[in-house]
Amino acid sequence: MQFKTLPKTAGTLFAMITVASSPLTAQETSTTPLDQLRLSAAKADELVVYEGLPSSQKDESSLVQELSRKDVVILCSQAFYAPGASASQSPLIREIITDADSIKTYSGQKDCGPFHPDYVVCWQVDGISRYIFIGLECGEIIYCSPQVTRQYDLTADALKKLQVAFQPYAKKRPEN
Repeated sequence: MQFKTLPKTAGTLFAMITVASSPLTAQETSTTPLDQLRLSAAKADELVVYEGLPSSQKDESSLVQELSRKDVVILCSQAFYAPGASASQSPLIREIITDADSIKTYSGQKDCGPFHPDYVVCWQVDGISRYIFIGLECGEIIYCSPQVTRQYDLTADALKKLQVAFQPYAKKRPEN
């Protein structure tokens, strides 16, 4: 994935992933956004995982402090620690996000509060960047592509597996 670096603000490195605008394949246009997520993640050469910063709901002062770090990047308006790491350490991540039984229709906001991404998984297929923002506390994901943004719930089994699969990537957040 290629990054375009934006000006630093308050010590934070802002970056965005360059997204090429190429048409969807016939298979992708005839499928649902969830099918597009699965198809493209299965087709991707590499998945990259970024660890998210602390939630402002839990500790706002810690979040403010972490945002001033030089190794923070902004992806789709969310803050993550850089650099990202290849998901090849954990093939279970790809297995879960491409499994039809792991992701279900979004049931609405949970008692755990508003969505906060603990991790984002990024990939490119045919020059198009895609993201799955994963909130482990509430068991929710947000899938983003240039064409669509959709929120979904993880099944209980998928959530348990992802909590284990992401452990090797939990390295920088203060509560880790």
